[in-house]
Amino acid sequence: MAGLSSSRSIGSRSSRSPLPLVLIGFDPGASLTKVLYQVVGRHTVPQLLVMEPEVIELPRSAIATLKQANSSTTVQPTDDAWVELPQPEGSESVVQLVGFLARQFQALPRLDRLKYELALYKLLAVVGAIAQQERLPAKFAVAITSLLPPNEIANRDRLQQQLEAALRRFQFRGVQYQVKLDRFECRTEGSGLLLLRAQQQGLDWIQQQRIAILMCGHRNTSLLVFERGVYTQGETTPLGFSQFVQRVMSATAGQNTTQLTPALAAAGAQPQPASATIRSLLKSYDPTNAKLEAQQLTSAIAAARTAHIRQLCEWLHSVLRQPVDEVIVGGGAALAFRSEIEAHFPATPTEWGMEVQQSVQQQVGSAAELDRLAFRLIDGFGLFQDFSARSAIALGKEN
Repeated sequence: MAGLSSSRSIGSRSSRSPLPLVLIGFDPGASLTKVLYQVVGRHTVPQLLVMEPEVIELPRSAIATLKQANSSTTVQPTDDAWVELPQPEGSESVVQLVGFLARQFQALPRLDRLKYELALYKLLAVVGAIAQQERLPAKFAVAITSLLPPNEIANRDRLQQQLEAALRRFQFRGVQYQVKLDRFECRTEGSGLLLLRAQQQGLDWIQQQRIAILMCGHRNTSLLVFERGVYTQGETTPLGFSQFVQRVMSATAGQNTTQLTPALAAAGAQPQPASATIRSLLKSYDPTNAKLEAQQLTSAIAAARTAHIRQLCEWLHSVLRQPVDEVIVGGGAALAFRSEIEAHFPATPTEWGMEVQQSVQQQVGSAAELDRLAFRLIDGFGLFQDFSARSAIALGKEN
């Protein structure tokens, strides 16, 4: 549709491949890598795959024991993900650890790096994990649709080139794969939300509205504006949920981002010192100290929340100078600030995709964590739904 003109397909399928084909919808979130996929001819509903966001490079020699450890059948490929690419002759062999395994080696989320740079290794790990979970042969094909922030969408060509080259020959957990990149698309975060809204309201409705899409992520926050279905504006600020977390950490003692981030997401607008969430964060053993620590934590959270929302509202005032007919809200951090976001748009309807959450829960298979993740999957679900439908049409024409 015209409103998604800021995103374009990169690469095309010139002839039907005899190889098994996997459709992949990839969302390289800063706090969680979220993937929907289907093996064509095998799955009737999208399958869910999630991984921690960390990536770390280590010398091959430093983890020489990994091969023996990876022979265990009790470890999921997503929890033991390491990727190796061919190196120039004479260079030291290195491996990229991804997700849970990288976290065991004290890797950091690296919020300072561009998403697309880390996306390469995350995608290779995702492709390898799917291959091993689905028992695919060493040679198969993938068709990938991916999300990137508006301020990184210019890197889509570079990501495609690097990915296409890397997929031709890489190792995942010591097993070599040769994968053909059948098709690749990269769209701005929020595109899936607009596609789903068009399904709900109709294309004619979209083409008569001025719609803002607010994406509240862990690393940053983005705003996209579509007028009469045409993409007219995209802005991104580093004011993400991670800054809220850092504010709380700087005012408290002994906290770490791994534990604090999910706790703050679940804490609500006004957590109380005696709440289970606050108690789970306490480091003090002495009852008196623990009581004081709980009070300090709740005060720090309240102050950090006020500062974060003030900055967010000031940013929205500066970038959204004209009124809109509707604000579609997405991103994992949005629910934590729902009351404040709605208060910022008192005269404008805000759409949170609650109906779509139910569709996600009904249509995505193999999802033990789906209740907790449904809202965070909506954007990727809309993107993957559109991509898989167009892929089915393309395959049908080729047949």
